[in-house]
Amino acid sequence: MKGFTLNKSHLWMTAVYLLIASLYIVNKRVTANEQRLSAEVAALEKQSKWKEGLLRKLSHELKTPLTTISNVSQLAQLHTEQDYVRDKLDTAISEIESMKRAVAQIFELSQVDDADGQRDCEPLEPDDSMQEEDLS
Repeated sequence: MKGFTLNKSHLWMTAVYLLIASLYIVNKRVTANEQRLSAEVAALEKQSKWKEGLLRKLSHELKTPLTTISNVSQLAQLHTEQDYVRDKLDTAISEIESMKRAVAQIFELSQVDDADGQRDCEPLEPDDSMQEEDLS
């Protein structure tokens, strides 16, 4: 290209132009990612509220009949004279109380939040101190 000379000011202007164009593209991507993340956070918060409501309702729906069954079993235990029936009622009452505790623990675990409403969860790594409980 005859007659065209490239001087330092042209190089600097080109570099500045490329830098501004790059910053504009990065800004667009960051803005798009922020919008996507905001939508995902809103969806997760909605799911969390739904889960909490479901667990609250489920807890109530399970505890109410368990309490009734436990009370009836205890009443039946008081009025029976057969040892076999008493033993079976003892077992039933024990299992019912265990189920009531499990339901309460599940509900409590769903309510665990830090003061700021954030959950700090770290992955659990099994080690030798963790042993499987006997669930029978």
